[in-house]
Order: sequence, then structure tokens, then C-alpha cells
Amino acid sequence: FLIRTTEPTSIEHRMLLLPFVALVVSYPWTRGVVGSKGFIGVRGNDLYLVPPTEGSVKVGTSDLLSTFSTQEVAMAAQESHLNSLASTLSSQQAMNSALQCRAKGNGLDIAMRIPTKGARSWEYFEINNSSYLVVANYFNDSSTQIDSQLLKWDKNMNQLLPFQFIRTFGAIDWEHFVIDGTHFLVVANYLNGSTNNVESEVFKWDGDSFISFQLIPTKAANDWEYFEIDGTSFLAVASRYIGSTKRNNSEIFKWNGIRFESVQHLATTSACSWKHFTIEDTHFLAVANSQNDTTYLIDSEIFKWNGVQFVSFQLIPTAGAFDWEHFEIDGGHYLVVANYFADTTYQTSSEVFKWNGANFVSTQLIPTQGAYALEHFEIEGTHFLAVANYRSSTTRQIASEVFRWDELNSKFESFQLFATNGASDWLHYEIDRIHYLAVANYRTDESWLTDSAIYTWNGACFL
Repeated sequence: FLIRTTEPTSIEHRMLLLPFVALVVSYPWTRGVVGSKGFIGVRGNDLYLVPPTEGSVKVGTSDLLSTFSTQEVAMAAQESHLNSLASTLSSQQAMNSALQCRAKGNGLDIAMRIPTKGARSWEYFEINNSSYLVVANYFNDSSTQIDSQLLKWDKNMNQLLPFQFIRTFGAIDWEHFVIDGTHFLVVANYLNGSTNNVESEVFKWDGDSFISFQLIPTKAANDWEYFEIDGTSFLAVASRYIGSTKRNNSEIFKWNGIRFESVQHLATTSACSWKHFTIEDTHFLAVANSQNDTTYLIDSEIFKWNGVQFVSFQLIPTAGAFDWEHFEIDGGHYLVVANYFADTTYQTSSEVFKWNGANFVSTQLIPTQGAYALEHFEIEGTHFLAVANYRSSTTRQIASEVFRWDELNSKFESFQLFATNGASDWLHYEIDRIHYLAVANYRTDESWLTDSAIYTWNGACFL
């Protein structure tokens, strides 16, 4: 049998669970969830309530919800493969969170829903005081050879309007950067028909729109990261896998004054993303390695710039790592990894690490479900971390979550839930002192044609 708690189990917590464990072993439970007032057992496709002083009782959803929290019942439904119930309860969690938010703030509703086609990520940037958002569209239910969309903020209408469509091939990521006053966009093209050997493309702003500037040969490009070292511009591409092998070197390109040229290959294993950061003028690159040929439980790696190239600095055990996020709080440097899959379950914690002066050490586990991406942001001195939960073991229609930093205990705590469909990215941005949070909804269980959403901060939470 499997027992999963909804919170980390301290010694006191484990003592509290002993009566439930004693009861469980006398029944043929295959899965289950320890709730606040008993054990929700799973046998076949049915849920059973096992109170501390009674035998097992087959129960309905309404009975469970009168005893347990919505989150606890949703977890049990996912374990029992009751897809419809799990999806409904997940939506109910998010709805309850939204209702609580509306009561706290000024009642603003969702700012906008954007029709997208397998949206994998968002990128925000500004040119000449105009605000733009670009979405990476991956698949339209029939082809990866589709347009990604650039949107422009209309200040008079207070909404995003279509500005430019750009042909992409299984687009995963966009990265905006500026070199010598010129604006660029680079797209990570992942798949063209049946091949991952597809060129990614750099686009240049010509004053009116983005035009093709440079094609870069890539293999299963999953992410671009732009950074500068001593005034020199670099691009790092994270490459996943080709064919049956998951080992696929990722590559670093350097701006030579005219275009980007390859300068270094780094050994990576199904790399999903890069994160560049600096600590006391030292440059680092963290790669999220997602899997090798046999397991998702592999090391991700931090590389350090030695003045000439990047060299290995620290290995960190991860579980299907998909993304890294770096930020500072009160002078401390933090890294968070989004863990997607642990070989047998998507119910795997993502992990927070803190710099101790020599390397990064673990400080907190955050409960996530098939986590794809992370976004750190700050509002009026308060730190937040948004997690894009892509899927559970049974459905992609689950809640994603925003966590808030608890200064007293120096850790993140749950803050707000959102109903999402295979969430693959979060992006925080600000226009005219208003905070927005955009989610890229990659797909439902049935289709890649699903709306992504942009939420507005109402002074207390996002709606």
C-alpha cells in the first residue's frame, strides 16, 4: 500500500499517523491518502473512508467533502484514476481560491484569455515604450509547422491585440535580448514533422516588425538563455534528445559583432532549460537534465565560468528536472528546480536550494505535480513563486499554484491556486504599475487547442 501525506511528515506528524497505518494494513488497499480526519482508501475504482475508530465505508464525493478538504479528496481521486472527479475537484479548488481572492481585493476578473495552439511559453519585452508579449505555439492538433503569435498592448483599449505572426516549427521557447540598441528575438524550434534536427531562428527588429536574421542548426531545441559576460553577448541552447538516446550536447554561441557562432559544447542529458545567474561577479549556468536512457532520477548540473569557458561546478540530484529559477531574498541567493517525474509518479516535490558561500544546499521541498516551469517575482517587497503543474498521473486538467515567501520562517507557503490545462509556463510582467501573471496552457487531455490566460493583481491576489 501507499500512504501519502499532504504535508511534510515531522516526527509529531508520523506519530499522529500511526492509528491510520494500523487500520490500513488490515484491508487490501492499493493506494490512499492520509487526510486531516482519517484515511481515504482506494480499492479498484472506489474510494473508501477509514475513520480511526470504524471499519471501511464506501462513500460518495459529498460525504468525503464534508469530512476532508477538497485538495485531499482530489489527491485520492487521482490515485484511483477517477479522471473526471479529479479534474472537477481540481477546478473547484481553483474556483474556491478565486472566490477568496475576489473577497480580499477589488473584484477584478480575469484580464484576458488568449486562444493558443499548444502554448509552451511566454516572453515579455518593451520597444520604444510599447509593450509586447510573444507566445510559443507548439502544435495545432495536426502539425507543428504553425505560426507563433506576437501581441502588442493597446493602452487605449487596455488589452493585447495581435501584432505579428511568425512561422515556427514546434516552438518551445522565445528569448528577447538587446545588442547595441538593436532588439532581437530567438525561437527554440523543437520539431519539424518527424525530425528534431531543425534550425532555430533569430529575428531582428527593423523598426516596424521582426524579420529573419540568422538560422542556427539545433537538435531538439527546448530553451534559449541570453546573458552577457564582460560586455560580450552569449546564447545557450538546451537540447533534449534525438532518437533513442537522451544524451545530446547543449551548445553555447557567442556574438562576434555580426552574428552568433558556436564556441562551446556542454555534455547534457535531455536538457530542458538553462538559467544564468551571477554571485559576486562570478557567472554560473544551471542546466535542468530531465532523463537518461533508463531513468528520470538523474543529476542536473551547475557550470561556472572560469574566464575562458564554462566548467562543471556542482551536481544536484533531480527528478525529471524541467526548469531552474534563480532569485535573491535579503541578500541570499536561491535556486529552485521544477521536478516533473520520478519514474513512477508525477506527485514529486520541487526543491529550493540556498547558496551557503561555497555551493547550493537544499532548504525546502515544495509539493508539485509534474512541474514544468517556475517564475519568481516580487510585488511591493513580497516574494512569490509560481509553479506550472503540467499533469498528474491521470489528467492534465489540474491546478497550478503560486507560493508566497514567509519571511518569519524563511520558506514558501501556498498562496493561490489556478485552474490550468497542462500548464507549461508562467510569466510575470508589469505595465503602468499593474502586475500581470500569464500562464501558457499547453493542452487538455483531448486537444492542444486551448486558451491561455492572463491574470491581474487586484491588490491582494490574482484574478
